[in-house]
Amino acid sequence: MTSPNDYSVGWICAIKPEYLAARLFLDEEYTPLKTQNPNDDNVYTLGRMGDHKIAIACLPKGAYGTVSAANVAKDMLCTFPNIRFGLMVGIGGGAPTSTHDIRLGDVVVSIPDGADGAVLQYDFGKTIQGKQFKMTGHLDQPPTLLLSAVQTLDIEHSIHGHSIDDTITNILAAHPRARKQCQKPDPGSDLLYRSDVVHTDRKALESCMTGCGNGSDVITTRPDRLDHEKGTHIHYGLIASGNSLMKDAKIRDALAGERNVLCFEMEAAGLMPSFKCLVIRGICDYSDSHKNKIWQGYAAMTAAAYAKELLGKIKPQRVDDERRVLHDLQKSVQEVRDSTNVIIENTKLDKIRQWLSPCDPSTNYNRALSFRFPGTGQWLLDSEAYRNWRTNLSSHAFLWLNGMAGCGKTVISSTVIQSLLEEKKFLLYFFFDFSDNAKQSLEDMLRSLLYQLYCISPGTREPLDKLLTSVKESQPGVAQMISTFSAMVGAAEHLSVVIDALDECTTRNKVLAWLKDICGKNPRLQLITTSRPEHEIESSIRAWASSRAIVVLEAGLIDPDIYAFIYDKVYHGEELSRWRKRPLVQEGIVTALRDKADGMFRWVTCQLAMLEGCCDYQELEAALQSLPPSLDETYTRIIDSIPLNRLAKALRILQFLTYAERPLTIEDLVDAIAVCPTEKPCFDENNRLPVPDEILLYCSSLVMVVRDMSHHEGCDGSDEEGGRVLLLSHYSVKEWLVSGRLRESLARHFCVPNAHHLMALVCITYLLDLPLGEQEEDIMRLRPFTWYASASWDFHASLAGDGDGVITGLILKLLREDSDSDQPLYWSRFGATSPLCFAANKGSGKCSPLQRACSAGHEAGVRLLLDRGADPNVFGEHADTALEASCTRGDQAIIQLLLKHGAQVSPPGGSAGFALHAACERGYTAIQGIVQLLLDYGADVNHDGGSALQFACFEVDLDLVQLLLKRGADVNMRGGPYGCPLKAAYSGGDEAIIQMLIDRGAYVDAETKRVKPAWERCEKGATMLMPPKPGEIGRLDGQGGRDKGQETHTYYLAPY
Repeated sequence: MTSPNDYSVGWICAIKPEYLAARLFLDEEYTPLKTQNPNDDNVYTLGRMGDHKIAIACLPKGAYGTVSAANVAKDMLCTFPNIRFGLMVGIGGGAPTSTHDIRLGDVVVSIPDGADGAVLQYDFGKTIQGKQFKMTGHLDQPPTLLLSAVQTLDIEHSIHGHSIDDTITNILAAHPRARKQCQKPDPGSDLLYRSDVVHTDRKALESCMTGCGNGSDVITTRPDRLDHEKGTHIHYGLIASGNSLMKDAKIRDALAGERNVLCFEMEAAGLMPSFKCLVIRGICDYSDSHKNKIWQGYAAMTAAAYAKELLGKIKPQRVDDERRVLHDLQKSVQEVRDSTNVIIENTKLDKIRQWLSPCDPSTNYNRALSFRFPGTGQWLLDSEAYRNWRTNLSSHAFLWLNGMAGCGKTVISSTVIQSLLEEKKFLLYFFFDFSDNAKQSLEDMLRSLLYQLYCISPGTREPLDKLLTSVKESQPGVAQMISTFSAMVGAAEHLSVVIDALDECTTRNKVLAWLKDICGKNPRLQLITTSRPEHEIESSIRAWASSRAIVVLEAGLIDPDIYAFIYDKVYHGEELSRWRKRPLVQEGIVTALRDKADGMFRWVTCQLAMLEGCCDYQELEAALQSLPPSLDETYTRIIDSIPLNRLAKALRILQFLTYAERPLTIEDLVDAIAVCPTEKPCFDENNRLPVPDEILLYCSSLVMVVRDMSHHEGCDGSDEEGGRVLLLSHYSVKEWLVSGRLRESLARHFCVPNAHHLMALVCITYLLDLPLGEQEEDIMRLRPFTWYASASWDFHASLAGDGDGVITGLILKLLREDSDSDQPLYWSRFGATSPLCFAANKGSGKCSPLQRACSAGHEAGVRLLLDRGADPNVFGEHADTALEASCTRGDQAIIQLLLKHGAQVSPPGGSAGFALHAACERGYTAIQGIVQLLLDYGADVNHDGGSALQFACFEVDLDLVQLLLKRGADVNMRGGPYGCPLKAAYSGGDEAIIQMLIDRGAYVDAETKRVKPAWERCEKGATMLMPPKPGEIGRLDGQGGRDKGQETHTYYLAPY
């Protein structure tokens, strides 16, 4: 009997054919060990090949991939401590090229290829035709001992040839039972399909020859090998390894061409980092979708035959010279596990991120930090109110910091955030932002906070995972996100939340209600928010928050920070360095600004920018003597200082920054101000600023440039450094521009109809001048404003005053169906969120100008087309009509216009009822009026399984639900997107709607029509609901009990 210490070669297989081949090539097979290491789960075949004692192990049945291979190798070294190197012998997928004529049954041996080592590792995830994966690195080369043996054997084969085929024949003759599994298949079955021929699921049960064919149109023709070349060929080079099964011929060809990969397999990457081994693969397929098992047995035999020949070139005493690898392998296994866990974690986080699409608040935080002068806000951190809040003493878990415009609230928020991060607190933060539409609502905030909490606290993830499952990866409702966040906070040990600029939120009433609810329910939560002391905000917070939780940012508290800021800028800043040799002048500047600052950082910043331009003392003295008393006067003077020849472009910049749908890059605005709508062509590249950054010269300190990593990617998907976005420098600038406090000559440029008229004009004329026929990436590079113009022209046109009909005429030109009808289809590709994109992409010639105008929401264009005889009932490619397009947008005036001109709510042959569904699904402000209008014109309230009622329940619109029920909606109608109204109400999470449906007789099991009260047991797997007391809706747990003592309750009704 042999000892575990006698074995010096480890042989690892992955599947049965490989294991069978390894055993067939043993010269002698030993009896198994009586005992092995208790940490070793492998089962071994022990034997001898030549002079080498070999331990053979196979991966567990059904296991595959790098981690499984690494575990087998680790366990092997626990039992056989003197293993010096390994052989990974088995099958793989070939990557034939014109350089490497790889055929089925050939052998590929891993040897280093330049900087890539011998094995190239790629990321896991099944790689099937059309999908993507990425390279993650190359692995160490095999031991020198093995590479030397490979070289010796290669030279010998070049002189005398090899005996692989004869050896296999002799072995199968001695073992006839193995012949069926291991003999060479018919060479006619060796088919290399063209890279673009994919074996589809439809052909899964067919052979490739039957399902895919074998004609010259699908097969790559290869010349027969010459007589002296027939038989197994040995190829040396790079092998690609990973947890993915390579089934993509195009990626195979790309890697074969770019990285010289010869073969793909799934185990070596788990061994190579520290278990020094050589990978030997017999080719059984071509790494494409046409995989089969016909050649697996023979390929395993050719690989084993080569491995045995190789061992014959290694003397046993040389093996003893190789270092032991147990320690390195154990480290490698742990690294593989850690790496895999990181990939799994990142994959999970990426899935949540893609689902929630949260905005990134770190851009605001980093921007605020860049404005922060050292020491700013320290007074707050030292205050008793903040210390009580931070330590969560008594009930002081909430703070509201309020102060006037420009006092530095956002910078103070960044001070708090930085302090909490340094204390390693569990922290979430959010900045409402007037300049970014993705950071202005309760929903925007909730998406961000949910994602942040999910990332930093794995123990709180279960509620969000359940929500993702319950909505089947569709978008969650606000009510669902509120309850989910509350559940996650309840699972957190302790949590701090900072919310800045509540006054810049467009849904502040909802946020205020949420603040009251979340702070009252979660004692482990510390929350701090900032805003101006606006009446609506102040009255709401004072109604429930302690007076000690309200901190007014008075001038007396902020002035020391302002003084330190002024002093540093005057005495140490480069902008005013011309006065460094005149200390009395410096002192005068500091005194003048300090005395008039009155707690306004913003005011001081603007004055410093103005003083930078004073070149002599007289000019400086005059400026100091006439400092503006307020921000309004400051902004007025900045506008007045703009040279007349620049004023029109400066105003256009300010219009776009005030009313744009999303932040605009410098390149966007450079093109926007170069547009001349009255000239031909409207856009001339020669009118662009030669130096784009000089756009800042137009508006002075009213604007600023930031790098925004959340800005849209470029056409090539790169944009690695983030977009350089131009923004209004402060919320007070936008407030002033739209306030009506401007003098008339300026105010007319910023009233809503005029501003949007100009912006629509710029967008549409820019689009009309796009060069046709260019590739998308070229257009986006040459005309960067295309992205915004194509996505937002309709938004501006719908709000524009168009008394002269100019905008209407341009839209009709844009939507024409003459010889240039491809133009809107062409540029609409760039505006993925544009309603026109939805309409235009229905197919060329299949979408009428009326449908496009309705999709754009342009009433004047719709009216003009109808007056000219346009048929409102013409179907698009998908049986949609102009009425349905308008219902999708929620344009009540256009809907009424279409109905008056004969639009049918259920046109023959169309998608009857879709107009009503579209209206109910969107949940816009005018929804009830639109739904009432459609019902009055004959819309079927129960069409398509009652989808209209389901959408209303999910969108949590109680009034709309009541309207639909009043008009005959069936509470038990089965079908539609949610299955039945009760399930939709559950998904929406509103208890009042759930109770309303129950009161109207909603069945829990609407599908089988078994009449059950909603509180009886649902189908198997659902939650048991107990009957609520009169007037009470219970929040029920999984055991059927009711949570008492709560003011607000929520139904938990499991989907069935």
